[in-house]
Amino acid sequence: MKTSAVALQCGVTSWTVLAWVKAGKLPASKTPGGHYRFDPTDVDALLTDDEGSASSSALEDEVAV
Repeated sequence: MKTSAVALQCGVTSWTVLAWVKAGKLPASKTPGGHYRFDPTDVDALLTDDEGSASSSALEDEVAV
């Protein structure tokens, strides 16, 4: 999945998705061109974990701080 698709699915910005990668919250691989790609299973796991503890916007705020 592309960064924009993950952002749309999670209801956050692409910048937040990149922050999750840097924080180790979401695994990603890089293409030869330097773009991130995400496994849909990892995205689903992030959303499932998030639903048990906080909303997507709360997770976005946590990463932004």
